Amino acid sequence: MYLTGIEAWVIKNVKYQLALYVPDLFLEYDRARKFVNLCNSLQISLVHILDIIEDELP
Repeated sequence: MYLTGIEAWVIKNVKYQLALYVPDLFLEYDRARKFVNLCNSLQISLVHILDIIEDELP
């Protein structure tokens, strides 16, 4: 078992820039991957991502 964090990237001036990094958020890689895939498919705004992360925590 290992801890998995997530990153949020934005494109600014034709370059990728790390906008948010939340370390050690999930214990299971598959749960982290599902969460990220859901956020990507819904095109979650960075304004809301911390609230969504808080809602995801047990």
